[in-house]
Parts: sequence; structure tokens; C-alpha cells
Amino acid sequence: MAAAMTQDRILMESHFNQAYGPRRNPSWTGSEAENDQSRYRVQRKLHSTLFGDVVLAHDTVTGQKVVIKTSNQVRVEGTENPRNEAILMRKLQADGGHVNLVKFICSSEDEKQVRIVMEYLPDDLFKLVSESGGVPEKTARKLFMKILAAVKYLHSKDIAHLDLSLENVLVDHSREEVKLCDFGASKEAKHGQFLKNILAGKINCASPEILDGRKVEPFLADVYSLGSILFMLLCGHPLYDLETGNGKVAMRYATSGKKALRQLITAYGYNEAHPKNPSSDAIDLIARLMAKNPSERIPISEIGNHPWLRG
Repeated sequence: MAAAMTQDRILMESHFNQAYGPRRNPSWTGSEAENDQSRYRVQRKLHSTLFGDVVLAHDTVTGQKVVIKTSNQVRVEGTENPRNEAILMRKLQADGGHVNLVKFICSSEDEKQVRIVMEYLPDDLFKLVSESGGVPEKTARKLFMKILAAVKYLHSKDIAHLDLSLENVLVDHSREEVKLCDFGASKEAKHGQFLKNILAGKINCASPEILDGRKVEPFLADVYSLGSILFMLLCGHPLYDLETGNGKVAMRYATSGKKALRQLITAYGYNEAHPKNPSSDAIDLIARLMAKNPSERIPISEIGNHPWLRG
């Protein structure tokens, strides 16, 4: 049995080296103890990303599960920047981090790849919400407040996430933890500054100005994505699907104010699992978050005072 386990570990290490490069003295950043790469034992692949893979690993020192995200050193303007993600996560952690941001442990890079070690949470909100067909408003309110807290913290540090989606919100129900992750598309900017060539975000969560290739005020783009997230929490699926024939029409209704949004929801009978979702106050908040004109979106500082969140 011991010999078989040793052989399995050797094979796993071999697969790690083939996929992520040999352990050849990369430049690590983190505490002296945490940046010892030999302490992490890869267990299995979790999923692929645009530039690499995410694997589950075992920290042999603490006994905890961790995630290792490995990305090729590729830079495509406007999309994810693996090296920048490591820099931003390290900066946020050095500033004390936030209870609703995934914890950065350490990172390394060489001429080919960037590796980030971070805490592990077992699920993401997309899987849980899509399987349940949406959650009751009381539950959605609690989840949304935690997501909002994470985004507000990022914005207070002059960082826009630019890829907000349920897939990028990790959860651990056993500890009631909700944490935002994936900062590969994130940008540092000044509030009110407009950026060009932004190609980030999921197609059904990204703001109209990103999809249209216009200049983007990144913090207001995040506000729009929060509206998409809120609708999905309540109804279990996107408000519109731009990959279908009527997706653009639905998006036009969704971004044209509360009355048009209510008409869209009524016409399609969006929620069968929770037929009372979304309420009038929820529709009002979604409409204010997802206004087509960025300047008409509710400021992130005022979202927490909306009647739906005070309910």
C-alpha cells in the first residue's frame, strides 16, 4: 500500500511538472515558510482558465487544502494579466485583506509562468444558484451584502474587479463564508478615469460599454455587473442571454429602467422556484444598478442604503 501511494505521488508530481513547469527556483513572494513550494502536494485539477489551470493541493505543514492557480506569462491587451493578478492580491493582503476576498498565501513566477497559492473554498455561487433555481430574497440579501462589501473594499483601494460574476464568488456553507476571487482582469485606476480596450467580463455580466468597445469607467462597470449578479441570485439564470436571437432585445429592456425591466420579467415569467422573486424593491435596485448610461447607475456608496437591502 505504501509503495502504491508513493508511486501515485511520484506520478502526480510528474504531472505537475509537465503542466506547470519543473520546480527550478522560481521567484517566490510570501512569508518564508509559506513560499516553500515543496510543502504543497497537488491533488487534482479543479478547472481551466484562459491562460492555465487551477488545481487543488494539500499544504503538508498546516494540513489545509489550498488552491494553486498557474497561468502562462501571456499578456493580451484588455484581457487578463496573470502577473498583475499576483501583484494585486499580494497588495490587498498586505493592506490587511478583507473577510470577503479570497486570501492570498504566496506567489511565484519564472520566465514562463505565474503561480498563485490561495485559500480553498469548496463551491461557487454559480453552481449553487443555478442548481437551486435562485434563492429566497432573504438569502439573496445576505449573499449580496457580502459581495457588495468586497467590491466596495476593492474600490476603496482604487481597484476595479471588471469580471464580477457568480462564478467568481466562492462559498463555504459550513463556515458561512462568501469570498470574491479571480483578479486577473482587475485594474488600478482613479475614480472617474476612463480606460480603453477593456475586453474583460462574462458576456451576460459585462456592461454595455465594455461589450460595445467604448471607453469604460471601470468602477461603474462593476456596478452594472452587481445588478446582473443580484438578478441571478434571485432567479437562478441570467437576465438575458446575448448568445440567443432575442438576447439584445432583452438587454435593451433590462437596461431601460424599472418599468421596462418589470415588463421583461413579467413577459418571461422568470422565477418558478421562488415565484415571489423578484420583489418591487429588488427590481428597482436591479434597474438602478444596470442603467445603460453609466452616469445614471446608483453610486456604490449608496447601494447599501437602498430599501431592498434595508428590508
